[in-house]
Amino acid sequence: MCSKMTDARPNIVFLFTDQHAASFTGCYGDEVADTPNLDRLASNGALFENAHCPSPLCIPSRMAMMAGNYPHDVGVYTNRDYLKSDTPTLAHALGAAGYNTSLIGRMHFIGPDQLHGYQTRRVGDISVNWPGSPLIDYGELNKARGTKGPTLQYAGFGETTVHHYDRSVTQGALDYIEELAKDGNDQPFFITVGWYGPHPPFIAFEEDYKFFEGRVPPPSLSPPVSDEHSYLKSWRDQGEFHDIPEDHIMRARTAYYANLRMIDRQIGKVLDSLAHKGLLNNTLIVYASDHGEQLGERGFWQKNTFYDHSVKVPLIASWPGQIGAGQRRSEIVNLVDLSASFIAAGGATPLPHGKGQSFLDLLNGHSSKWQNLTLSEFYGGLVSIETSAIANRLVRNERFKYVYYHGHDAQLFDMIEDPDETNDLIASLDHQHIVAQMNEVALKDWNPADIIEQIARKAEDVNILKRWTQTVNPSEDHRWING
Repeated sequence: MCSKMTDARPNIVFLFTDQHAASFTGCYGDEVADTPNLDRLASNGALFENAHCPSPLCIPSRMAMMAGNYPHDVGVYTNRDYLKSDTPTLAHALGAAGYNTSLIGRMHFIGPDQLHGYQTRRVGDISVNWPGSPLIDYGELNKARGTKGPTLQYAGFGETTVHHYDRSVTQGALDYIEELAKDGNDQPFFITVGWYGPHPPFIAFEEDYKFFEGRVPPPSLSPPVSDEHSYLKSWRDQGEFHDIPEDHIMRARTAYYANLRMIDRQIGKVLDSLAHKGLLNNTLIVYASDHGEQLGERGFWQKNTFYDHSVKVPLIASWPGQIGAGQRRSEIVNLVDLSASFIAAGGATPLPHGKGQSFLDLLNGHSSKWQNLTLSEFYGGLVSIETSAIANRLVRNERFKYVYYHGHDAQLFDMIEDPDETNDLIASLDHQHIVAQMNEVALKDWNPADIIEQIARKAEDVNILKRWTQTVNPSEDHRWING
């Protein structure tokens, strides 16, 4: 079929997964990972080696990306917070510019607005639409649910609701691509395809699990023997990340690699369909994930820290004729920059208060200027791990990573000399000028004590909303139902 594009602006296809750490990917240098479709996308375009999430937690990261701002800017701190419906998003901006916008699958919106600017939603979310609604049912594998260390004992192979969901999302995308190819409309489109994998539970299809069994290496970074940072120790204790048996660790790591292989196949089906239907000409395709996964490195699991396995995400962009193939970019970028880049590609009006930078000029060779500075924030709010009031912030520039922990000592790492983040320089006399500079950036227009108070107030409000949900049982019109 011929391309449907006569409008000079590109189609935009955004492929978005959950909890994919960049380092566990073939094109990012992992020799064990089996990700041929992501590798192919990277070889045809550009790969960012230092892409960061706005928060190492699902909803704050996703809502910040959608709004082109950081979590505290939009008041979304935890996994129980709504994004306000009057907050303009990248979907609003592209829709206002004349794009046909559609969300297929996961975005993890909470509350009555399940679109936030998307005109249509073809497949609902696997997660709840309302706080207090019943959680995902994994059937006989429900014991594998959760974020604490003891759940790893249930890791292995099997088939869960997650696998059914991700295949439904892929089919929804294929059906929509078929419709776009047939309708003859030259209106440019923006499609977001959102999968749940490779997010835990650490249970994978047997075929994929067996592919990796015995091949996945153990974690390369061990937990500290003594004198662990006080905040990180409290997080480790709450998560029960102590004395996890080696076989649990290895089964979980194997299942994660296996689920990533499964997700890569889903991505390949979408890419192949776009090509077969003639919809790749003048089409910007971007792959990213909302945050990483520590997968046992340093003895941590899940996300929620500012170590690279948790806070760095894959970010790959392909646009034939516009983005030179085979690029590996070292610039420090963030998902809020991705929002700005989509808007720029579509010739849309920038979000009035957006903080992202468009990286398109970097990729097409029209600019070498870039502000190598980004932020990320974490306030707790994970379902099964609660500590004392949390307000943590990352500042990352081209060389240093600074982490502010409210109520605890900060950390400083030289990411060039110490990419594994094993030598904390916070007390180094030679680095106190760097500490002062980065602490000033961390605290600019950001008051952790005020934010902690806001979070406590919002938690009280959410308790009422949960009780309302459980009593009234409102419909979940944008929730996917298995079967």
